[in-house]
Amino acid sequence: NTALGVGGNGMGYQGISPSVAVKFDLFDPFPWAPISQTGLYTDGVEPQQQSFDLLPYGIDLTSQNPFQVSMQYDGTTLNVTVIPAPMASF
Repeated sequence: NTALGVGGNGMGYQGISPSVAVKFDLFDPFPWAPISQTGLYTDGVEPQQQSFDLLPYGIDLTSQNPFQVSMQYDGTTLNVTVIPAPMASF
């Protein structure tokens, strides 16, 4: 058995079952444009389907700013929270 799925847009995950993957996507190769999306994928499905756009919520993953991500799963629902990371003070 191998744990290496389809490369490129498959993110090394596509085709592996059973499996789960969470993606944070910064770039859409078609039409070569920056994006800010996240998604949850199970059982090796193509990770380009059903992404959630973060830009309408003011989250730009291409901003080069750090983000804090929290994930909670209750056996049925995955909740993902993405916020700007707190800045360290000196």
